[in-house]
Amino acid sequence: MAYSLGIDLGTSNVKAMAIDNNGHIAAQTSCNYQIIRTGPDKAEQDPAVWWNKTQKAIKKIIVSLGEKKNCNSKIKAIGVTGQMHGLVALDKNCKVIRPAMIWADNRAQKEVLEIKNNLTHKQNKRLANPVVTNFTAPKVLWLKKNQPEIWTKIYKIMLPKDFIVYSLTGNIITDASDASGTLLFDVEKKKWAWDIISKFNFGEEIFPQILEPGGSAGKLKNSLACKFNLDERPEVIIAGGDAPVSALANGIRTENTAGISLGTAGQIIMPIKSFNVEPEFRLHTMAFIRPGWWFIMGAILSAGYNLKWWFESIKNEIRNDSEILTSLEGEIAALPPGSKGLIYLPYLLGERSPIIDPLSSGSFFGLRAFHEEIHFVRAIMEGVAYAFRWNLEIANEMKFSPEKIFLSGGGAKNDVWAQIIADVLKVPVYQSKKRYDPAYGAAILSAESINMISNINDILRRNIKEYKIYTARNNISKIYDEFYLLYKSLYQDNKEKMWELDELRKIVEFE
Repeated sequence: MAYSLGIDLGTSNVKAMAIDNNGHIAAQTSCNYQIIRTGPDKAEQDPAVWWNKTQKAIKKIIVSLGEKKNCNSKIKAIGVTGQMHGLVALDKNCKVIRPAMIWADNRAQKEVLEIKNNLTHKQNKRLANPVVTNFTAPKVLWLKKNQPEIWTKIYKIMLPKDFIVYSLTGNIITDASDASGTLLFDVEKKKWAWDIISKFNFGEEIFPQILEPGGSAGKLKNSLACKFNLDERPEVIIAGGDAPVSALANGIRTENTAGISLGTAGQIIMPIKSFNVEPEFRLHTMAFIRPGWWFIMGAILSAGYNLKWWFESIKNEIRNDSEILTSLEGEIAALPPGSKGLIYLPYLLGERSPIIDPLSSGSFFGLRAFHEEIHFVRAIMEGVAYAFRWNLEIANEMKFSPEKIFLSGGGAKNDVWAQIIADVLKVPVYQSKKRYDPAYGAAILSAESINMISNINDILRRNIKEYKIYTARNNISKIYDEFYLLYKSLYQDNKEKMWELDELRKIVEFE
């Protein structure tokens, strides 16, 4: 039996999954790691840890396949996807110079203003995205200005998943979907925006070659094939950024479909055939995984992370947050919509779409003595659903109105959350209990690239038949309409106070 292996370098863990030539999941595993926070706006990770955990995940998959009495040597392809927008810097010996600044890093606020002030509207439209701290360009500019001793040593910069591709193959390459999230890329023409790169004196030579998603980055290194006990060297495929790869994995491939990812962060993605940009850059436009397609995306910085924070930091629970949520499902479902008048703004890491405000902050509003812990949990789930609805409303203004929404990510397995999203967004929601996540998407894309699978669409249509469908309940949706309007006004009425609070917070040094 031939297998394709998918690797997803996420924010909290690396996932690996093997599929057979029918697109069925044969083995899956994950290895966890942490975000390094050395300051209130800083979020870093060590690429060496990524690589160490990735190797462990690959070994686990190989062992698992061996236990099934299948032939390990028949891993034909390895597809790689992962978190977008981060910055990995290598020196001339291709060694990592400093920890990677990941998407959750918000330190480059001054650099965002500098970039905005130096871009014309026409240039911004070519970049097709809002200028925000989470993207790569502000990080590059921050590094150039604040750590010149490191900047002078840079030979190449790359995105997080590209470091795994490099570690597997020795080749420094990226792809159009991931490059779309750098603010240094002409999204319509799908090439580096050399005029913008030149404007900030970044140097063309430090940028990697760009492939279409699904392109081959080369063969697995001989040394690694021996280390993993493989008789053949699999082709390593650069699948793309995790958001569009996850969308495709869940069946989002036409203009009438959308995908919502409930991972650490959250995205709502809608494929489009013609290049289009939201006039105020409140949403993102990026290259999709399929040739000739783009996608509109609303990105929220904290989705599942809100519950992780609640259970780990507030409740000090040692169990997995998804397990805790499952154990509470009955209690949560029994609560009325609106959590007895408790509204949550899910801005723990600031917010991207549609408010584009790194200084926004999370908050509970409406707290009364009768509220219990379970109300907080449901309010968090509802707050995330409201955040997705705000993004969908703006997409509707652009004439994109999906008829179906497919869920993915860890939170997608929860029945109550799926129903809340259907009620709040008023669009049928499709849920699968299987992990059709970025790792699965990377696996099927790599299988297609080497002709192990002839038609991804056939597999996706088959998978969708297993999905459970949630439809909006009109009486509940009407209640949520009122809560949603209040949710929007809470941010709009308090954003300046959030900014003032951020300044006060900086008075006390972060330890």
